[in-house]
Amino acid sequence: MAKTDIVPKTIDSTIVIDGLRALRALDDQDQSRGLYLVVGGTAVQTYLPPENRRPTSDIDLSVVRPLNYEEFKRFVKPVCETLADAGYQVEMKKRDNRFQLNVCDAEREDSLSIEFSRRNNEKFKKLQSRLERELQQGRRKAIAGTSSSYLVAAPEDIAVPKLVRGVGTLERLPELYPELTIIYQPQPNFNGILNHVVGERAVAQKTKDPKQVETARLKADLYDVMTLATFVGYNAGYLQLAAQEWNKLREKSAPRDFLVEKLLHLDIQ
Repeated sequence: MAKTDIVPKTIDSTIVIDGLRALRALDDQDQSRGLYLVVGGTAVQTYLPPENRRPTSDIDLSVVRPLNYEEFKRFVKPVCETLADAGYQVEMKKRDNRFQLNVCDAEREDSLSIEFSRRNNEKFKKLQSRLERELQQGRRKAIAGTSSSYLVAAPEDIAVPKLVRGVGTLERLPELYPELTIIYQPQPNFNGILNHVVGERAVAQKTKDPKQVETARLKADLYDVMTLATFVGYNAGYLQLAAQEWNKLREKSAPRDFLVEKLLHLDIQ
């Protein structure tokens, strides 16, 4: 099952709720208890009203420990068992920068990808202090319709990687400046932007054109950053601290200044 074959969904979806509940099985293992948090689009959804949640195809996890493939298989075994007991089929995959669980219901009508960060010992040591800080700053969120909860990244730690990725995209695709200026107004129409973003990502997934995929991803990232700023707000001091760990935000450049200052009006020096 390719990720592009998965119909994007929100945290209100049954399969997403079941996936999040299954992740709680990680806490039954001494070596993984409290060492992971939800990041990316799913984390963004947890902070927003239902009508503003941008559907996504996966649950992204940051695992705050090094993992090779054999360790990953042991790490996720209780998750796979929990999902199997609930009637799902689960397939493990190894990707370039992540490990993946592809989850399907019994009729193969609904599917979900659960993605785990893949870091060897050397890479983990380089990132350890940042990852541990992000874990410490995480916020606990309830799983809809259950008494269970899970840890998600703080809004600042969600926004910063998306900004970094956005700066990289604008470095490669400077022709996007005028289009972004038109879409993301000082008083944005979030419903209109959400419909635009969802539609453009659907087209990009079908065409698989690299430029279209990257453009759609940038617009989705900017929507996430803006909605978090509007519905939650950022702690200026912590946003600054998190941003200083990334060269693309620490060093001034035309794409960086455009996104951070002109478009998003964020307080990052």
